Parts: sequence; structure tokens; C-alpha cells
Amino acid sequence: MQGLGLAYYGLAIAGVAITALRIIQLAVLSINASACNRMMQKLLDSGDLPRARKLCDAAPGAAYIGAVRALLDACGAESNRGGEGMLREALREAWNHAVVAQQPRLVRLAWLAPLGFAATIGATLVALRGTDPAPWQAYLVPTAAAGLWIASYRKRQRIEQDFRAGLELLLPSAVAYVLKREAGEFALSPAAGEQTPPRTAASSETAAPATTTAKGGRVVPILVGVVTALALAFRVSMSYPSGTVTGEIRASGPPYGDFVIRPADCFLAEDWGFDGVWVVSSLERTSNGHLGFRGGLGLVEDGSSRRAVLESPHGCNGFKCPQWPVQPNHCSVYDLSTQESGWAWRERGHARLDCRFPGGGTLQVDLSFEGCAYVMDTGGDD
Repeated sequence: MQGLGLAYYGLAIAGVAITALRIIQLAVLSINASACNRMMQKLLDSGDLPRARKLCDAAPGAAYIGAVRALLDACGAESNRGGEGMLREALREAWNHAVVAQQPRLVRLAWLAPLGFAATIGATLVALRGTDPAPWQAYLVPTAAAGLWIASYRKRQRIEQDFRAGLELLLPSAVAYVLKREAGEFALSPAAGEQTPPRTAASSETAAPATTTAKGGRVVPILVGVVTALALAFRVSMSYPSGTVTGEIRASGPPYGDFVIRPADCFLAEDWGFDGVWVVSSLERTSNGHLGFRGGLGLVEDGSSRRAVLESPHGCNGFKCPQWPVQPNHCSVYDLSTQESGWAWRERGHARLDCRFPGGGTLQVDLSFEGCAYVMDTGGDD
């Protein structure tokens, strides 16, 4: 029994979620730099420095806005006393200093994507040791994580490009603002103590996009949390509650020996190496986390046909108990049925067997079961 489903799904969900988290955090740090540059150029050209600063305050989490705000502050503090060349260098230095200050925020996120990808590789290695999930599912998860990693890398590169392009676009407007202010072309606002024109409808509209971006940055993590919770709930719903069984298994004489099992649980048999259902007395978990059972009836699905495997509760080594295929040529009744029940990942059915063997032994089975689910295991079969 390859009981590693819980480990697989835990690593897979965690890996994809961690990798996606990097993209989300980078999205929070990013902004529409082209729109921002157009707004800033318009406000600087009109001398509305206070309005430009308020626009930056509407999206304080964006890395690019940090550099823009530093440039605006330098515009308000610098003068043209040393000449236009020195003014240009002072503004450039203020921008570059702010860009350097933003780098730790970006670097701290760099380890998230490879960590998430490593978790999905671990999930694939776990899956290859068992039969749950199918191989295509096992390889799909790290492929998705790799795609998210590449997307996050491109997002980081875009932020870096915005920093480089933004300075070249905004620096001429910033220099022109300081020169016009020094020349007295802007009216002084008594309340603010800065040069600014009267507020216009156009300048009022510029604050909206940045505010929307800030609100969107808060919504995206919530949506990812909801999706992750739904994925976990989906996986849990595949296993809990377990199925219900009525009836009994009664064997006497050779070849199986004497025993009676009154099953109480049924589970999908994928973790036991075949498609079908195990109907067992109870599922046990050892102190070291291994999961299994001792005695029951397995219904093996082979296309449209079904065949029975009987497991004795006697002579077990841990959870490894004697098993025999039940040959239908010894049975006057050999009626086995399994089918999907409501949810596609649960099954129901019945088993009716009345068998007599050459040595005088008998086997009578009369079972009905429903709601048989996957097993979320953390151990092996020892």
C-alpha cells in the first residue's frame, strides 16, 4: 500500500500556493508605470506638486511609486543655484537612491518561487511512489509551478525596466518644474507654502487609478486564500466521511480458514495498487503513522468486469495479510458491483458470493456499501 496521498496533496498545494504568492506580492509592489508617468508629467508641467504627492500617497505599497515620490520631494527641495547640470544630477541621485532602497523588498521575495517549485518536485517524488494521483497529475503540478516561477521572474524584470525607463521620462519634467518654480511661473499657495495652480478637474481625476491599484492589491491575496481553502476542502471532501457497509464475510475450512468479518468501512483501492474498492472491518493507524487494515474483501475493477480478492485477518505481519483471488468457478453466486455514487470520487455497490471449494471449505459474502472514499494516508503498509 502506497499511503502517501496526504503528503502529495499537502506539498502540491503548498508549492503552488507559495509560488503564486510571489506573483501576488510582486503585483502589489507593481503599478501601471506608463499611466503613472503620464500623470506625473502633466502635474509637474502644470506645477501641481502637492497633487502629485497625494497621488503617490494613494499607492504607498508600489515600489515604483517610492522612486517617484523621492523625485517629487527632490523637486521641492532642490534649486538651480548650481546650474542645470548639477540640478539634473541631484534629481537623478535622489531617484537612484530610492530605487536602491526598494531592492531589499524585491530580493526578500526571490526565495519564494524556488521554494514553491521545490515543494512541487517533492510532491511529484512522493506521487511516483504510489498510485494516487495519476502520473499526469503528478507532473502537471511542478509544470504549473515552473510556469508561475517564470511569470514571477518576468514580473520582477518588468519592475526593473520601469525603474530605468521612468527616470528618463520624468527627469526632464522634474528639471523643468524646478526651473519654472525658480522663475516664478507658478503661483504660491499660502496654505501649503508651495507653488501650485488651482485644482482642476483633470488633476482630480488623476488620483483614481493609483487608489484602485492599492485596493486591488488587497483583494488579490484574499482571492488566493479563498482558492487555496477551496482546494483543501475539495481534497478533504474526497476522504471524509468514509463509506458505510452492512453485511458480513464468513469463511470456513480450506483454503481460507475460519473467520467472520463484519465490515464497517470501505475505501477506494487506489492506494492499494488497483482500481476498485476495499471493504474492511476498520482502518487502523499505527503509532508511526502507517495506515492499513487486517482482513476484508477487495472488489477489483477490470473494465466492465469485477473480481473479488479475499484477505484473511489471520497470519498478518503488520498490515500484510494473506490474500487470495476468489475463483468464480467454485461459486454458485458471484455477484459483484461497483459504481460512482453522487460525487465522481465516491463509489457504492454490493458483493454477493456463495462458494464451495474442493476441500470442503465455504465462503459466504453478503455486503452492501456506499460512499466509499479515498484514503488520506501518511504512512506505508508496515
